[in-house]
Amino acid sequence: MLSFFAQPAPKTDIMWSAVLMSLAFWLAVAVLPACAMSAIIASEGNCLADFPQQGSGNQYGQYNDPWDYLGFVMANSRPGTNSDGYGAVAYTGDSYQLEERHKWFKRVVRPADFNGVYYTGSFVRQGLLDYSYPLDVLDLAMFQMKNPSQDIAIALCHARNATGVTLGNHPFWFNYNGRTYTLMHNGNANRARAFMINRITQMNSELDWFNVHRSNYFSDADPQFWVDSEVLLHFIMSHIIASQNDTRRGIITAMQDLRFYLDTVGWGVYNYIFSDGDKLYAFRSTPITGAYSHYQLSYKDSHGFYGIRTLAPGPGFIQLRAKELVEFSRSERPLHISVDTGQYFPELGSSPEPSISGLILSPNPLPLDYAQSVTLIADLPKNPRTNVEIFNLRGQLLSRLEIDNMGGDNTIEFKPGNLPTGVYLLRVRNAGYSFYKRFSVVK
Repeated sequence: MLSFFAQPAPKTDIMWSAVLMSLAFWLAVAVLPACAMSAIIASEGNCLADFPQQGSGNQYGQYNDPWDYLGFVMANSRPGTNSDGYGAVAYTGDSYQLEERHKWFKRVVRPADFNGVYYTGSFVRQGLLDYSYPLDVLDLAMFQMKNPSQDIAIALCHARNATGVTLGNHPFWFNYNGRTYTLMHNGNANRARAFMINRITQMNSELDWFNVHRSNYFSDADPQFWVDSEVLLHFIMSHIIASQNDTRRGIITAMQDLRFYLDTVGWGVYNYIFSDGDKLYAFRSTPITGAYSHYQLSYKDSHGFYGIRTLAPGPGFIQLRAKELVEFSRSERPLHISVDTGQYFPELGSSPEPSISGLILSPNPLPLDYAQSVTLIADLPKNPRTNVEIFNLRGQLLSRLEIDNMGGDNTIEFKPGNLPTGVYLLRVRNAGYSFYKRFSVVK
């Protein structure tokens, strides 16, 4: 059953969930399932549509374009594995609020649906580029994200392997003060459920929190019936609001408040990806070795966007450490923070790295048969060699230029050659940094 918008669960389902919740939890504690989740954030001045698909869908394991991260969730949502529904959400580059058209869900809507709701498209199995196969909800989400007019800058995707029978699918969302906050979770937070509920109530003694801030899925305001991950989202939001809407500070104080549960092996797994519409935050509670180390979280810098995913890290991925929070911005390098101390990890510096600005191209649009040089301005590190490349939207390299010495003001002059009318991608590479810029050629 397909559902693009969340609807409250029937009361009978809620009561049925409550009866089985305790048994399901204790069965799940020993061997907790690992959901599949991924997220992408584009650098400033870019949107996800600026990065063409490289290769077929079944080659998603290369992780060299944003669509590989959606392919990862598609491939890991199948019968018997992460087959309890899924969801995807996306933010545009100019808004911190989620639009309804940028929420896509394929949901479990009754207890009998568990272990039977998964990705049914063929993108990662056939690797077709003509998209002639029957479309799944995730395919529809991908097509919208690939549309430049949508201007998608941040996307989150999750396929659920439920630890219980509570209805609802990640990512969960929370609207507050003109923003939509989202969270998707890999693990189990049931051991901390009562603590989180009581703490939210204590922090908001003058507010009937769970009546004011209702569940995405349940009409019942009792959070005992909710998915544990949605309770975790509310717990974090309570701390963000208490921190005067400072997202980073709120997440850190929330995790410090959960210190006992993070420190006690077997008392839950709290790996999640969070967004406030402006940035992405990835947090890992589990150790790299030993018990629960199979709950993994890592990211890759693809020079123009960052991709985050679960499961074992591949080549080029940086693995998060236990109780490490990584903040991903569109304009700065990732910040690695220890929630134990609230400080940046020493080996990564005691302060944020300087931001690298985007790319300015002039003129843009480019007149057809333009015979003069094009001017590029980029805040690049000093390096004797700079590569300038032009691609079509199919990812084919059309021209490449190596410049031995840049101008003192970080300007580059080059002639793009004879290009027909259309839309193109410009890539400038220097000293390990890459910048992308979309431009058009017009009559």
